[in-house]
Amino acid sequence: MSGLALGTKGVDLVSQGTGYGLLIGLGVVFCGVILVAVKIQRVYLSEDNATSEMFMVANRSVGTGLTASAVFSSWMWINETVFASAMCFRYGLAVPLWWATGLCFQIALMAALGVLAKIRVPYAHTSLEIIRMRYGKIGHVVFIVLNITNNVFGCASMILTGSQIIHGISGMHFVAATILIPLGVVLYTAVGGLKATFLTDYLHTTIALILIIYFTLSVLTHQAVGGLGGLYDIVTETASKNYIKGNFEGSLLTMKSKNAIIWGLILKFGNLALVVMDTAFWQKSFATEVGATVPGYDLAALAIFGIPWGLGTVIGLTARAIQYSPIFPTYPNPMSLAEVSAGFVMPYTIKALIGTHGIVAFFVLLFMALTSTVSSSMIAVSSILSFDVYKTYTNPRATDKTLVHVSHYAVIFHAVFITGISLALNYGGADMTWIGYFRPILSCPGIIPLALTLIWDRQTKLAAVLSPVLGFFTGLAIWLLTAYRLHGTINLITTEAGLPALYGACGSFFSPAIYSVVLSLYKPSRFDWREFLRIELADEAQIHADDTTGSDKTASSGDEAGNEKQAVARQSPVGAAELSLDDVRHPFDEATIKELYRWYKIAWVFWVVIVLVTFVAWPMPLYRNYIFTKPFFLGWVTVAIIWQFFAFFAVAVYPVYDGRGDIITGSLADWDITPAEWMRRNSHDDWNGLAVSVVVFDGGSSDGPRRVLLVQRAAHDSMPNRWEVPGGGASEPHESLLLAAARELWEEAGLVATRFKALVPLRAVEGVEGVDEVAALVAAADHPGHVFHNRTGTRLFGRFAFRADVQQTTAVVLDPNEHQDYVWATEEEVRLQRQIGQDSNDSRPLPLTHPATQAFILEAFRQAAEAEVDK
Repeated sequence: MSGLALGTKGVDLVSQGTGYGLLIGLGVVFCGVILVAVKIQRVYLSEDNATSEMFMVANRSVGTGLTASAVFSSWMWINETVFASAMCFRYGLAVPLWWATGLCFQIALMAALGVLAKIRVPYAHTSLEIIRMRYGKIGHVVFIVLNITNNVFGCASMILTGSQIIHGISGMHFVAATILIPLGVVLYTAVGGLKATFLTDYLHTTIALILIIYFTLSVLTHQAVGGLGGLYDIVTETASKNYIKGNFEGSLLTMKSKNAIIWGLILKFGNLALVVMDTAFWQKSFATEVGATVPGYDLAALAIFGIPWGLGTVIGLTARAIQYSPIFPTYPNPMSLAEVSAGFVMPYTIKALIGTHGIVAFFVLLFMALTSTVSSSMIAVSSILSFDVYKTYTNPRATDKTLVHVSHYAVIFHAVFITGISLALNYGGADMTWIGYFRPILSCPGIIPLALTLIWDRQTKLAAVLSPVLGFFTGLAIWLLTAYRLHGTINLITTEAGLPALYGACGSFFSPAIYSVVLSLYKPSRFDWREFLRIELADEAQIHADDTTGSDKTASSGDEAGNEKQAVARQSPVGAAELSLDDVRHPFDEATIKELYRWYKIAWVFWVVIVLVTFVAWPMPLYRNYIFTKPFFLGWVTVAIIWQFFAFFAVAVYPVYDGRGDIITGSLADWDITPAEWMRRNSHDDWNGLAVSVVVFDGGSSDGPRRVLLVQRAAHDSMPNRWEVPGGGASEPHESLLLAAARELWEEAGLVATRFKALVPLRAVEGVEGVDEVAALVAAADHPGHVFHNRTGTRLFGRFAFRADVQQTTAVVLDPNEHQDYVWATEEEVRLQRQIGQDSNDSRPLPLTHPATQAFILEAFRQAAEAEVDK
């Protein structure tokens, strides 16, 4: 075995105290950063992680840029940096390219599966919810075991590798390193939830990419290397000392490498399992906006390609060439196989060429890669334990608040558990190479049955339950028997050989497909996809409960309207689980579903193209008796470096541009306070209260003309039959204005707000009726709202309007005691206060409640159009 039971001890590159300081200090800094970020998103973006929908799937409101950054970060493991360099050191420049091709196609596949999940199961939180809905308890338990095993084993292997590297280059005890790595992540993940990991993933990614580019260019431009041409020269000069068995003419500069291609194939199987069987990648797709899944994932797939290719090639070849130089830490000895397998190639090269400050930067990069893995794993496992275990089998009536608490406890439990697993692997003698060979056999059996759950309606419960179990034992048997036949014995050394692991991975991946088809045909049945629509929003029931509670409070004050409101709240829509399949409707409108199917086709086309290019068209023509010439090598590495910069702009710069609307909405912080506090701060204690209005749009841009939701007041209410936007009094004493707006939107229209985009100030609009009255109101006010009296003229109120996004615009449900009808009106129709039909007989008047209502709406149209132009 190449690794030692307690970790390979290398050359100390920094002191033990420095190692502790860096690891603890980085953890504290990032914990503080994310706590601030969580505060910002709650106050400024009205996103509250106290709801499980936000904690688990970020309110399904994450855009393309942040999606790409988060997926990239979750997939930028230590492998792509440290071990791409180490394997290039062992087998030459073929490995970094094979490594890159083994990273991108899985993400592209997940884009297709993710958008299909949005079509089939729009409100799922974890992939296991889908399994339970289709296959019941037994299938659910089987896939819980498969998913948690894959997640825990992959995460623990990263922690193990990181602790071994830190132990080897600083002298810190590996147990201490193993404990400290996940410690800080626990705090910000437990507090922030999935949106916190999206935010920290962005920070991790940005810092890591800057460091990767810095390391690549600093090593290349060092005088001991002499640039791209110099690197080629020193590699060819030391070729006789660096003969690679299995490579064409033993050269580092050839794509014809038997060991490299075997490693590349094993890596593809293992990485496919790490993506498809990791609930974290499913959750990120559930958390994205409808149009962000495919572009976000595919952008990440393209960006990740440049990391192992560029960095691995430069660091791996440089280390091979300078290891015989006095500047190298192991001089006069070359690196041992144990040191290479432990991942010391990159830190040794950085120490030799950049110095101590380079090692400090390497610690930061290591921390970025480790914590992004751990944070993503924590949310994924906590979701499984809270939704798929606790709520399903322990407390089916668990409230949203309880689920969030359980998720927090699950994060802590997972951190302790993976720490123990990491220590057990280390004491058992495992290193990254052995883990890389074993992981595909363990994780691959569930891939095809899981994918068929969404793709093939004829896969039966029996097939889904048995095929992954049989597939695992098939792969395990092939792995061990091949190792025995080739090497005569079974132990850690023989099972680390390439061919047994490759054959075992093939068995684990492909055999479940055969088992599934055979078992499904044995006792065939067909699944009705409408069953998946029964999965509801996690906190929908709690919303109903909260509304009823709020109504109770209102009624207790003696308000008759409150009693009526309470009755209506209790008449909330029937849960999807209680509806017959004929009555179940997809929550997305036809236009949204059509858009999803368009993205689904795009995703599969992209996947086919990326597989053909990266598996066949690019690498295979180079798998021949050919050693790179100097010009070809210069072009090869130049393109790899350019790809690094592309990755930086794709997942570090673009997310800022894509999310600039969230940054702009920072002005909403002044409205996330109670009405009493707002009136005190703004010296309006003479007012008797505040009211809120919510402007919701449907359409816009390529989706047709932008339309606003108008609701018609009940005939028996004040201002009968007139039209307005949803809204009402901010009457709860401990409720902020934004939460009041969200509550009113739900109570009056049945819509769930996902984000408040902006305050809509009252402004006079020329050319409409009542402009002079509105202009007078604006001129007399020291605030952006509308001041009005109650119907008796005895009480004074202020009304403020907000523009909001909602989960879907097709689920409008009115409170009949307040409103009797609704329409989606264009800007022109609001100006004319008339709905325009195809002919005069179809038209009808839309008299608004007040000129200020019209002014608010028209200003919101102007805001939305301006935001679209800026975007």
